[in-house]
Amino acid sequence: MQRFITLLLLNLAVTFAVGTTIFILLYDTAFEQNANRLRTMVENRKQMIQAVMVHGVNNHKETPDTAREDTLSQIRNAHSSFESFGLTGEFTVAEQIEDQIRFIFRQRHSGIEVPKAITVDSADTSPMQRALNGESGTMIGIDYYGHEVLAAYTPIPSLGIGLVSKIDIDEIRAPFVKDALLGLVLSAALIAVATVAFIRIASPINRRIIDSENLYRRLVEEQVGLVCRSNREGIIAFANESYCQYFGQKTGNLLGTSFLDQIPEDRREEVQERLKVMEPDDAGLVYEHEVIDRDGNVKWMQWNDTLLPGKTRDQDQIISVGLDITEKKLAEQKLLRISRTKMVLMASNELISQSDSPEELFAHVGRILLEIGGYPNAWFARPDRNGAIRPTRVQIPEEESIPAQTFCWYAAYHLEEIYGRQITSPLIIRQGNPPEEHLDFVEVGRLFGYRSHLLLPLTIDGLPVSFLHLHSGKESAFEADEMELLEVLRKEITFALNAMKLREKQRDAEILVRASEIKLERSLFDTVSALANIIEQRDPYTAGHQRNVSQLAVAIARKIGLPDNNIKAIQMGGIIHDIGKISVPIELLTKPGKLTDTEMALIKAHAQNGYEIIKNIEFEGPVAEIVRQHHERLDGSGYPLGLSGDQICLEAKVIAVADSVDAIVSHRPYRPGRSLTTAIEEIEKHSGQWYDPEIVKACVDLIEKDGFYSKQNDNRSLLSFYRKKPA
Repeated sequence: MQRFITLLLLNLAVTFAVGTTIFILLYDTAFEQNANRLRTMVENRKQMIQAVMVHGVNNHKETPDTAREDTLSQIRNAHSSFESFGLTGEFTVAEQIEDQIRFIFRQRHSGIEVPKAITVDSADTSPMQRALNGESGTMIGIDYYGHEVLAAYTPIPSLGIGLVSKIDIDEIRAPFVKDALLGLVLSAALIAVATVAFIRIASPINRRIIDSENLYRRLVEEQVGLVCRSNREGIIAFANESYCQYFGQKTGNLLGTSFLDQIPEDRREEVQERLKVMEPDDAGLVYEHEVIDRDGNVKWMQWNDTLLPGKTRDQDQIISVGLDITEKKLAEQKLLRISRTKMVLMASNELISQSDSPEELFAHVGRILLEIGGYPNAWFARPDRNGAIRPTRVQIPEEESIPAQTFCWYAAYHLEEIYGRQITSPLIIRQGNPPEEHLDFVEVGRLFGYRSHLLLPLTIDGLPVSFLHLHSGKESAFEADEMELLEVLRKEITFALNAMKLREKQRDAEILVRASEIKLERSLFDTVSALANIIEQRDPYTAGHQRNVSQLAVAIARKIGLPDNNIKAIQMGGIIHDIGKISVPIELLTKPGKLTDTEMALIKAHAQNGYEIIKNIEFEGPVAEIVRQHHERLDGSGYPLGLSGDQICLEAKVIAVADSVDAIVSHRPYRPGRSLTTAIEEIEKHSGQWYDPEIVKACVDLIEKDGFYSKQNDNRSLLSFYRKKPA
């Protein structure tokens, strides 16, 4: 009897410990999955809102407040049709007005369309308080209706709002508490019976163990998501029914195989490396990659991996829970393509109108399609002297230059052989189901990574004179929304080509007389603009800075009565005064924190580097010295030469003041822009020490008396200088 009681108590203790451990593991896994789910949902919602905001800002550049209200209106409309999730889950959006937190949308539990505001120090909105304080993360807190919730929160600074995704703790905990109590009672009874049976005969115990294992397996099998257990090499030891069905395999066929076989070859190494470096502290690791489903289609999966350490690394087990996110990824990719195409249109408008020849036009548009549009290959084709269609401008990544150009020539021959010059409407060829005459062409394109091809004819008087070719690595590219925007681009290019043809026919004797002068000035202008564009494209935080400095410096020069030649040099020097930053690593230009001494030295070197770049260009005036001396100061504290007083050329002194003012009022990665009042105080503070007093006074008068920054003066562009004498 004593042995029976001891064995029973021992089994009960072991069962209780094992049951408790399983309960804790399952509860922790469920809790972490909910936290990750909330975090993913709130980040996805944030990205959607920010994308809508970017679109709104682009549509309402002149009225930022309208852009914000338009964005909130779109979000509100989407929120009204959102059914929430679970029994208690919901999204809340709020903004802080003075000491009040005001909820913007209707709340699931409040029962009213416009919820009442809550004070900032209230304990009922702790997740939202953190979001409005600029924090992101997850937490357990108290909600606006007094319940304990698990919440993911994040700020959206561009709208001044906070976003919270949450679910009641009770909803997460309820099924586990109920099942735990029931499981403990049942386990105790089963162990008692099993112990009696074990004393008489051992086989019933084995039967119970098998039954328990099957029960656990059923719990996993009934999971909606894909669940598998593998080692660090990806060898599958267990897969639930959903996993097997998704990949069209039977459980017996999957066990012992590698789940890397279900991943496209180009992503396998990345996933395998993640498995090898995973550590126990990486519980709940979430990542995304493509997989190949049972029909051979490429789908997107989101995985949540948890490492179960073994005695050695070879015995480690990884539990992976997967969720198909293909629809979300396709929507994101479509939104990105449309957004990029819109940016291509905006970037192309000005450059198209500035292009003087088809070659220049093709170069500008091709570069924009490659760099902004994200197309891996964009090129133009025109008839040669013999009338054959041949590539004329190929815009491709430099590292792919030779093979990609080879493909362009092949594509030109192929399409001319089939269609000649009879194509007058857009032609789309996709890898999935191409016409028979394009089978070889599509297969060759696949070898280069292209899955979709677009041919846009550019016509004059109804006849194609050139062709724009685009290729994409996505088979879903060139859908209706994207094509609608590309059609606008095609019309703009065609209009520009027509305009060029008309301009050629309409040149008169006056243009011929002034051709030499205009060509010289235009060449100089293009050189300066190209140099300025190099810097602005590398450093988004200083985009427009050089042109702003040039405009203010020209106004100061006119204010103090400098001659035309000096003003031209100031204008040119201002536009490219930071050209030396092309030698500075982009990470330093956009670094948000404090620079080290070494990093600062690299930044300061840009003045001398800029001089070295342009010193051999024949500008009218000391443009190269302006670039080198624009950081010199009257007291000799500047750089790179430590010049002082009259050693510094007058033009560089003007640029120094304009540069300082624009730098102070402009945004930087390490601080927001400050007010004009601050800028004025700064240059007046150092007048006579760093800056020329006469130039400081002229600059202050321009801002305070003449309203320089409040005027919308369209005649302050560089090109206008050659058309209009200074006042």
